[in-house]
Amino acid sequence: EADAALSARFGGPEGVYLPERGVELTTMMRELGATSGGDAVVKILETESPTSILRFGLESDLEGILRYPSTSVSCDCDAVALGVVSHPRGYGTFPRVLGRYARDRGVLTLEEAVQKMSGLPATTLGMLDRGFIAVGMSADLVVFDPETVIDHATFEDPSVPSTGIRHVMVNGSFAWRDGELTGMRAGRTLRRPAAHPARPLKVDEPRSVSFEGFVTLEGDASRTQFELAFEVQQDVQSAAAIGSLVATDEEGRTLFSSAKFGLLQVQGDWASFSLRVSDEEGLERGGYLVVDGADPMNHKGGATVVIALEGSDEIVGNSDGLLVVG
Repeated sequence: EADAALSARFGGPEGVYLPERGVELTTMMRELGATSGGDAVVKILETESPTSILRFGLESDLEGILRYPSTSVSCDCDAVALGVVSHPRGYGTFPRVLGRYARDRGVLTLEEAVQKMSGLPATTLGMLDRGFIAVGMSADLVVFDPETVIDHATFEDPSVPSTGIRHVMVNGSFAWRDGELTGMRAGRTLRRPAAHPARPLKVDEPRSVSFEGFVTLEGDASRTQFELAFEVQQDVQSAAAIGSLVATDEEGRTLFSSAKFGLLQVQGDWASFSLRVSDEEGLERGGYLVVDGADPMNHKGGATVVIALEGSDEIVGNSDGLLVVG
């Protein structure tokens, strides 16, 4: 049965590597005097339970999957101490795609490869302020040389750094600068609220959203309200959305208004856009706004409104205002 499984899943014992020993299963077959790959597996498991790296699939299939429009480039690698990885994907996944599959083989264009590492996975995972370079977005940036970027990690030495990555910024701070770690740890845990749905990537078509109404703050016993009105649109060729936004309190005083818009995203009765706003004192802050006319967690009816601005708690409210998503 072990031989049948090895053959069906991994093309035989040649598809199994034991990283803790630094050898192929075929080498262990010879050392143990095993009659087959399955026999070697049984002999090994009699005394230990080592980690294994299993190779399977065809390169042509991998290239086809990479080309599929909804395929993101990702890695299920853990965040570990420098030099402590057991698989070459830990240091090599993204440089390998950029260098081998985009530049050298032409399986993807450079632009497609970058999108599959940034905007596409961000929208698939429901992120709103990451994955794009735009006003109001978090500054998660990578500066690399497309002519030299490539992976060097191998199964035998999985901790060899890639080349061609010059700078990495996380939340606006340099984590990697001029090819060296800075020691900055600006990352933080990201949790997805209900108003951040997984959605298809839509940046190749014109889109718009408008809203006008009073927003009642969630969990506020006094039912504090503010009036919100905005009209935002973005063309296919435009790097940023345009429009207007203003929020006023119950006495008509301006709480904040739009200074500049970033990226507009829409899906069904849901829309979000990044922006910088200016408050009544002229202070500008970046962030994003969400309006969801079909929030499954909203049992009051109407639309859920979420406003997240840097330096302040998230504002969540409900509104019966007029929402139009196009």
